[in-house]
Amino acid sequence: MNVVLREMLRDLESRSPGPMVVGVGGGSCSGKSTVAAWLVRHLADSKVLRMDDYYRSRPAGEGISEVNFDTPESLDLEMLRLHLERLRKGERIEKPNYDFRTHSRTGFEFFDPAGRVILDGLFALHQSIRRKVDFGVFVACSDRERRLRRILRDSAERGRSRMSIVHQYDTMVRPMHDLHVEDTRRAADVILSNDEPWDGEEMT
Repeated sequence: MNVVLREMLRDLESRSPGPMVVGVGGGSCSGKSTVAAWLVRHLADSKVLRMDDYYRSRPAGEGISEVNFDTPESLDLEMLRLHLERLRKGERIEKPNYDFRTHSRTGFEFFDPAGRVILDGLFALHQSIRRKVDFGVFVACSDRERRLRRILRDSAERGRSRMSIVHQYDTMVRPMHDLHVEDTRRAADVILSNDEPWDGEEMT
């Protein structure tokens, strides 16, 4: 993957100063956030915009294990499209903040434009917003590896039981990936294969 990363970096550095949006998409726990963080460390005037912050708040008391978070409809894509358009024009936005422990929007904060805004999210290359993305990266990873990473992440970061994580993955995450996410690789300028564990550190 190191050769592809370096070539992608040179490509992005050779483009106009921006502002531009770089979409980093792919399946749940494929390594999108690691790639996005790596890009920010290596690209001048760049920052990450988390697509997760655009999830819609869920009603209090709703059974979260039965909520499908892996469809485009679960996010406020209309707001995201507007924000991406404004960022590409060099305008400041007021983006939402989302808390996965309460599954609700906790407020808004100012987000200033940058030469390279890295959009990190499941649907970063989805057809509903692809026209607002100037350069697309798809992070590919096997279903088995993504499932394992999902169990480790959600138990550690979101306080969920292994049983609920596995149930949600098998009944929602995997089917929705096949339906909505996998095909977005066709919209990518670069495809990164990330089955091997990588923490974003420098590579030789």
